[in-house]
Amino acid sequence: EDITHERQTADRLLFMAERDPLTGLYNRSRFEGELQRLAAQLERDTSVRAALLYFDLDEFKTVNDSFGHRAGDAVLLRIAGEVGQLLRGNEMFARLGGDEFAVVAPGADLAAAQTLAQRIIRAVAALGFEFEGTKVRLTSSLGIALLPEHARRPEEWVARADIAMYAAKHAGKHAGKNGWRVFREGLGQTAYMLAQLSWAERFQAALEQDLFELHFQ
Repeated sequence: EDITHERQTADRLLFMAERDPLTGLYNRSRFEGELQRLAAQLERDTSVRAALLYFDLDEFKTVNDSFGHRAGDAVLLRIAGEVGQLLRGNEMFARLGGDEFAVVAPGADLAAAQTLAQRIIRAVAALGFEFEGTKVRLTSSLGIALLPEHARRPEEWVARADIAMYAAKHAGKHAGKNGWRVFREGLGQTAYMLAQLSWAERFQAALEQDLFELHFQ
């Protein structure tokens, strides 16, 4: 019996469940599953190492606001293609939503993570776009957190990579952005860091770090 059609349908359903519909990268659900897998593996084998690189595009909102969402989608597709070419077969590249991306690198130590971060930052900065006759170059801000040095649970791992990313963004306010930071204790002292960011960034960071306090509902 020819079951080609059934298998193609099953493969398509799996692709839709695990992939971002715009870029074809892994989606947040599949990304979170990979973090859970690595954390569980660490519980069985203390020698497990991995790096999480968390990055977004500086001023991406300006592209959407100035040239429309089609231009924004074109940027995201180009980023997905260019950064994807830098990665090894065992490294996971995911789009988590909007202009937020993550790379999970199993087995990577600090030196390997830093090398990869530098390559990603340079690749994004090297891309040129032209919309409605206007040439545009974007930069990115990237944070690194290591398993198990910085976290042992997936939610901690993500939070610390995110803190490092916002630290890179803050440091870049005076240096043209386009940088990366490794998480360290004390980096997440958010009162000062939030005060340096734009209101949009401050709200986003406060949401992600659970800093809001409910007074009335």
